[in-house]
Amino acid sequence: MITTLRCAAGVALCFVFFYTMGRFLLTMPAQYHEGTLWQTTWERMKTAAQGEP
Repeated sequence: MITTLRCAAGVALCFVFFYTMGRFLLTMPAQYHEGTLWQTTWERMKTAAQGEP
């Protein structure tokens, strides 16, 4: 009985955590996570691998 309650509490805690994180990510502006930061880094790595200045 105790094990079942602990399991249910763990599942509920995980649900609340991921639900809260999802709601937080939805409140962020689109400009923040549109991907421009990693694209710039990727382009620099690609250019360096090709040997271009």
